[in-house]
Amino acid sequence: MNRYAFPAAAVVVAVLLALVLFLRHQLQTADAKAEAATAQVQVEQEASKETEALRQQTIIIRERGDVAVQHIYETPDAETPVPASVLSAWRSGIDGVRGKETPKPGDPPAVP
Repeated sequence: MNRYAFPAAAVVVAVLLALVLFLRHQLQTADAKAEAATAQVQVEQEASKETEALRQQTIIIRERGDVAVQHIYETPDAETPVPASVLSAWRSGIDGVRGKETPKPGDPPAVP
C-alpha cells in the first residue's frame, strides 16, 4: 500500500467528523433560536393582553368617574362649599391613607 493512504484517510475522516460536528452545532443553534423566538412571541402576546386589560380598566374607571362627577354637579347644592370641619376630616383621612402625619385639630389646614 501507499504510505500516504493511511494519513490521507485520517485527514478525510477528521474533515468529515469536523463537518458533522459543525452541522450538529448549526442545528442546535437554529433550534435554540427558534425556541427563543417562540418564547419572545409568547411574552409579547402576554404583555399585549395585560396592556389591553389595563386599558379597559382605565376606561371603566374614567367612565365611572365621569358619571360620578356629573352626578355631583347635578345635585341641588353642588355650588355650596364643604364645611371646614368636614373638609378637615376629609383631608386628615386622605393624608392618613398617603402615610402623612395628620395635623392636629388646632392647626390650620394645609394647602396641597
